[in-house]
Amino acid sequence: MSADLNRQVLWLLEKCSRLPQLKQLQAFLTTLGHSQTQFFSFKLVRFCTMELADLSYSRLLFDNLGSLIEAGFVFGTLFEPSLTAWNSMINCLALHGHSERAIAVFNDMENQGSRPDEITFVGLLNACTHAGLVDEGMSYFNSMRRTYGIELKIEHYGCAVDLLCRAGRFEEAMGVVKDMKIEPDEVIWGSFLNGCKVHGNFSLAEFSVKKLIEIDPSNVGYGVMLANLYSKHGKWEEVGHVRKMLKDGGGKKLPGCSWIEVDNRVHQFYSGDKFHPEADVICGLLEELAGLLEP
Repeated sequence: MSADLNRQVLWLLEKCSRLPQLKQLQAFLTTLGHSQTQFFSFKLVRFCTMELADLSYSRLLFDNLGSLIEAGFVFGTLFEPSLTAWNSMINCLALHGHSERAIAVFNDMENQGSRPDEITFVGLLNACTHAGLVDEGMSYFNSMRRTYGIELKIEHYGCAVDLLCRAGRFEEAMGVVKDMKIEPDEVIWGSFLNGCKVHGNFSLAEFSVKKLIEIDPSNVGYGVMLANLYSKHGKWEEVGHVRKMLKDGGGKKLPGCSWIEVDNRVHQFYSGDKFHPEADVICGLLEELAGLLEP
């Protein structure tokens, strides 16, 4: 493939946002007598990740390539995958519950001499969380500084706490929090709360919700959580105190929100929303469906 064609392909890749477009480009190259070269494959994977400013490598890769099969195929064409490509594949597999495959890709990565970074371990920890591999996940977590010299970030602490809380190992999770060099955020205490709900730890759940309220006192949802927690355990006096606090604060709970994509257009809806241009038609159809469901 000539240098000029390479530049044109890269420009087209930057304009593609959907799998059919990518396949059309691939078919176009084939008609010109060019196979999917190493250059094309690398840019295809890199295109799916190069504009990310956060740790959501896997989500963008999956959304643009359409499936894990497509992502795996493109990844497999790379002769020497870059760190970005390795991380994309590990996080992609971890996000969609293929934990063993994600760990296997990490092992292949190390065997080929690529050194992991902080993004690699976000994927590994998520993989262990989905599979319930608590001890293995904590081994990866502890190896970050000890073996690889990688500074732990809030994302890694959040993954470790979530991993431990899901398993009901709250004492260890609290030990992780105490060792943190940064202040725990809402994700940390949210993980505690979710784990406590599953394992029935009321006192720690109460402590976690109060921490969430301290972090964001304007979030009425946290107050509602606390009131519901007290209500579930029959603590009606505390329920009254929380409701009074919410009333005096004058806040309102944010309405529920959802999105749906139809014909390449994203439609956004809020609870009780009447601003959508087809709101009347949608509500009418919902009433018809509700009528059909009546006995």
